[in-house]
Amino acid sequence: NANSPEDAQAGIERVLESTRDMQASMVALKARLEESRREAEQLRAELSRSRDESSTDALTGLINRGGLDRALRRCIEEAVDHEGGLSIAIADLDHFKRVNDTHGHLMGDRVLQAVAEILKTNVKGKDTAGRFGGEEFVILMPDTPLEGARTVAEQIRASVARCVVTHVDSADSLGNFSISIGVTRWHPEDTVESLLGRADEALYVSKKRGRNCVTVLQ
Repeated sequence: NANSPEDAQAGIERVLESTRDMQASMVALKARLEESRREAEQLRAELSRSRDESSTDALTGLINRGGLDRALRRCIEEAVDHEGGLSIAIADLDHFKRVNDTHGHLMGDRVLQAVAEILKTNVKGKDTAGRFGGEEFVILMPDTPLEGARTVAEQIRASVARCVVTHVDSADSLGNFSISIGVTRWHPEDTVESLLGRADEALYVSKKRGRNCVTVLQ
């Protein structure tokens, strides 16, 4: 609607100025959005780290009892939904109190850490190992038949029997120690409690048989 070239030029200048202002606002908005995205990623990372820390056993680096409970419930839900197999093992260090009484709790901690490293080495893929409490460990093996779980348990048992732990202040060996393991599999009628109870029953049989062995219960 300019009445003269001068009016048209002034209108064009106003349009250009508005465009530049809009571009500047878009750049500022983009910068704020990028900053918000970085903050959101940082919050997610901190939340994930906090969740991991709350599920990790400080001494061994394995997941703790709470983490195991959640993982086991997920494994059961997946087994129900996909009709997949689920095997579980409970392992307990033999005569661990004797280690603590004879060599001290610091050496006992070194033994627990050594066993944890053996578990990390032998537990692969979707399997999960955790510290159930004290000197007791649990291995979750989804999509694993009972015979496969027995093989894993035997590998762990044999590795523990070969393990050498030395004293903190010398190169002297602590001596041999062993682990007993109970293995079972999930049945559709199982609850978390019944599944753990049967694995614990299998572990008790291993202890009664003389320790340093694997017992499998259907």
